[in-house]
Amino acid sequence: MPIPVGYANEGIDLPHHHAQIFEIYLIARGTSTAVVNQQPIKLQAGDMLVVEPGESHTFTQSSEDYFHFVIQTPFIPGDKVND
Repeated sequence: MPIPVGYANEGIDLPHHHAQIFEIYLIARGTSTAVVNQQPIKLQAGDMLVVEPGESHTFTQSSEDYFHFVIQTPFIPGDKVND
């Protein structure tokens, strides 16, 4: 089963959800604030955030040194829905 691993050096403020994909964010460096189902979650290096299918999520801020990895499983092309 393909399991893509992506990365980003900033959190993008674009609320969306996935119908079937789980996203697992691994915070490698810096700090950020994620918002999942309208609940802010402070993140820092060493944290992990699991976003389940159907949960609206976005990032509202990130430090200049922020960096995360993201795992999407199961990978389903076109599963992203903007909120």
